[in-house]
Amino acid sequence: MKITSSFVLWSSMIFIVLVGFFYYPRWEQRPGEATISFDVAGYYSYLPASFIYKDLKHCNYTQDKSLINKYNRETIDAGFIHQPSGNYVLKYSSGQALLMSPYFFIAHYITTHFTQYPADGFSLPYQRGIGIGMLLYGLIGLYYLRKVLLHYFPDWLVSVAIITLVLGTNYLNYIAIDTGMTHSVLFTIYTLIMYRTILFYKNPNLKNALSIGLLIGLATLIRPTEIIALLLPILWDINSIQALKERIIFFWRHLQYPIMTGVGIVAFVSIQLIYWKLVSGDWIVYSYQNQGFSWFHPHVYAYTLEYRCGWLRLCPMMLFAFLGIYPLIKFKKNTFAILGFFAINFYIVTAWDIWDYGGTGGRAMVQSYPILIFCIASLILWVQEYRILKWIFYALYALCIYINIWWTHNAHRGSVQVMDMSNQYYWAVLGKWQVPLETKKHLDNKDIFWGTPQNSQLLYANDFEQDSTGNCIQKDNNNHVLVLDQDHQNSKEYGFTFDRHRYTWLRASSYVVCGQKEWNVWEMAQIKIAFFNKKIQIKDNFIRVYRVIEDGFHGTVYLDARVPEEAFDAVRISFYNAGGKKKISFDSVRVIGFN
Repeated sequence: MKITSSFVLWSSMIFIVLVGFFYYPRWEQRPGEATISFDVAGYYSYLPASFIYKDLKHCNYTQDKSLINKYNRETIDAGFIHQPSGNYVLKYSSGQALLMSPYFFIAHYITTHFTQYPADGFSLPYQRGIGIGMLLYGLIGLYYLRKVLLHYFPDWLVSVAIITLVLGTNYLNYIAIDTGMTHSVLFTIYTLIMYRTILFYKNPNLKNALSIGLLIGLATLIRPTEIIALLLPILWDINSIQALKERIIFFWRHLQYPIMTGVGIVAFVSIQLIYWKLVSGDWIVYSYQNQGFSWFHPHVYAYTLEYRCGWLRLCPMMLFAFLGIYPLIKFKKNTFAILGFFAINFYIVTAWDIWDYGGTGGRAMVQSYPILIFCIASLILWVQEYRILKWIFYALYALCIYINIWWTHNAHRGSVQVMDMSNQYYWAVLGKWQVPLETKKHLDNKDIFWGTPQNSQLLYANDFEQDSTGNCIQKDNNNHVLVLDQDHQNSKEYGFTFDRHRYTWLRASSYVVCGQKEWNVWEMAQIKIAFFNKKIQIKDNFIRVYRVIEDGFHGTVYLDARVPEEAFDAVRISFYNAGGKKKISFDSVRVIGFN
């Protein structure tokens, strides 16, 4: 049987549905992991505020303690108090809520008439309705992308392009799992813009011009920066300066087309302006408050390659989009539109000061993948001309698919942490499905000795029996231990000295006892070892203890530190609870030196 792009498309759609419904149905997860939580709750808030609580100006339901306790605060709070008006302004623009509305109304009707679930906008029927509905929007985008690509590439290459997106990029996560986010929906809108643009240049008419404007307006209503989508119909199929001049002349002679497109854009954008005027009295409100752009210093390296969540670190398949620029120009595959959009969009995305986009930096580029796939497809077409290069490419291609599946699994169901990583941790876990819990020390501490210390010598020991008056010291079963809890946040510093030329490593260990584990990273108890020279700290190492222990832990935890080469005259150990409220105790502190 010949495998066609149609077969690959429908197989991919079935795979996406299986992932969304059976592998990780987000709507079935606990509140913090549910479909309507965090950013998605912000996009969605227009709907319950308007149609359930009928309080769009104040959104008092966001402060309802029963809802907060049931679904947690992040699920609900999504805006700020506009000081001049005293009203509550939602942070995110309303386009996503507009697309969610059909599924919201269906869920609300089913909830009120056929279930025992509360009709509060956040119970299971709403979670399920929004999750499934947004997944369906995503499938529409994949369907039309095939149609677009077939205008420029052979059928076999379109098949590879679909596989690339679905298996090799984080698009899989946002079309199948994190469906409530804007990225998959915008992916669909971009494919429709390209499709309607192709139809327009085949048959220029007001209907096609208006439909393009409506799609661009809707994209802009979802994310204002998506106004750059206007570049696509303007530059489409232009591959030379002469063609660009002819396009300008075409629009000048047929002004009715750009005017009609502008009408479509304004039709949707005005919805947001009317909302702002209604709730604040101002036509325009910058709802992101203290968040903005560094236009003169875009975070290019951090966004693309930072170990914490860099786009190409977590989605290396998209490196081929950069490598595909040359083949795209060579084959003249819609050069001006693709490269013009790619450059400006990448600049805007990297200029945003919250460059990690909440820990999943690569997500901000997902909606542009229908455009970037032109670069990757051109690269694949080019490597076919070179046998050795082709085999190298496909080996790397398979590796990129492996990394994407690895990341997607561990982001939701796996045991390996794949966000907020350090460089040491990234290389320690990349591609692995199981790693020792100790590996998480790499998230805080760059100095970890994995071997067995040889020729070690005890440099410091403290069982706290002679320190009964120190802060955080408590008596437990006739023994004194150091306790951190809500009322005891910082221990004193315990100092010692040694000959820095004798050892290259220190290992500080303590016997730890905890009850319930603290899961909030920023409130995790820490062990710290610091080196000082004349009371000035020259280096420190620390670990968050709760990263490497489980509930009810009783055992030894250790912290490694490489001895600095520069001179120091004191070493100090301390314990810090970082604002946490959970109780944890430490005993029998020991420090050894070894080489």
